[in-house]
Amino acid sequence: AAEPDAVIVADWEQATPLWYYQQVEGWRPDVQIVYPMERLAEVAASGRPLYLARAQSGLTDDWHPSNSGPLIVLQPAPNRELPEQISSLGLRLGNVLELAGCQVPGTPFRSPAVVPLTLYWRALVPPGADYSVSLRLLDGAGQEILRVDSQHPVLGTYPTSFWSAGEIVGDYYEMQLPAGLPAGTYRWGVIVYRALPEGGWENLQVADTGQELALGGSIEVREP
Repeated sequence: AAEPDAVIVADWEQATPLWYYQQVEGWRPDVQIVYPMERLAEVAASGRPLYLARAQSGLTDDWHPSNSGPLIVLQPAPNRELPEQISSLGLRLGNVLELAGCQVPGTPFRSPAVVPLTLYWRALVPPGADYSVSLRLLDGAGQEILRVDSQHPVLGTYPTSFWSAGEIVGDYYEMQLPAGLPAGTYRWGVIVYRALPEGGWENLQVADTGQELALGGSIEVREP
């Protein structure tokens, strides 16, 4: 998920497997793995493409974070281009956000596998509020199988109140399939919501549908 000649800053839990794949398996010798996370400011001065292998607070002081797979890309300016080779969706939620695309493996899964999914959001306007994301997995009858909620996108590091109009943000999730999940086709979707100052919640509606759940796609599950 890293650009050529990139730097990935990590703590030992992430650096150890990355070093293994690099030094033993021979993967990506162009990438530098830097440990510990406290060296971020030092490494940032190099000007090389910069990634974090885990979430960290305070990133919005200097960066516009986004996900490239499970890695957090630290961008000095907002990104306004969708990456290539993603599935386009174009689902507008209210007048605030668009679920512009997604990236999910097309191969079938067997429970209890973990399904990686990256959503790509486009801010239609400066959101002006902090919206949360609730990822849902549904069976063929529309019953909820699981949900994954995140208070802020990009592994909790990039509140939407910091986004600018036209900005595109990658937002990574993992869905842990329940053990023994029957084979079949399952749909996934998202609900975008915010806490109201006076209490309660506001869910953004999908344009032209009146629905709050934006259905994005499906995954295939095989027999365990």
